[in-house]
Amino acid sequence: MISFVSILGIFASIIFAVFGGFKQLEGLGNNLHHIAIYKMLMYIGCTGIVITSIVFISFYAVSKLTGLKLHSCGCDSKCECSVYKKYPVLMMTYHFLISMISTGFIILLLRHYYDFGLTNKTFVGVMLIVMFFILAILPVLIFLYQKFLKIKK
Repeated sequence: MISFVSILGIFASIIFAVFGGFKQLEGLGNNLHHIAIYKMLMYIGCTGIVITSIVFISFYAVSKLTGLKLHSCGCDSKCECSVYKKYPVLMMTYHFLISMISTGFIILLLRHYYDFGLTNKTFVGVMLIVMFFILAILPVLIFLYQKFLKIKK
């Protein structure tokens, strides 16, 4: 009975998230030629956070109903680990999505308050690459490097 409830809950969560996410992206895609890149980054980041949170809450509820553990820290008794150690994939996903929102916001600020003498597309391209590397890829590389050092010891 427990496996039936957990399988049903997992598939219901996935279906809800996928169809909700596709509906949101369809609405965004219809007006893509009118939307600035910074607005698109902020919108996709916010939508991603909402959908990820809904799926996580669904999985968490199924784990509580079935008695199965969702966290990956390996604690059996009362767990006092940080949320980063319990749910590393969720935290990395949130970090990536928040990086998208931050990149969009920084592009918005720099575009409206500073004139660098670049064309609009060149400016946005350069800023996307720099901000995305600083906000998203660098912390993930640091996390993986620290994980590698722990495995090596």
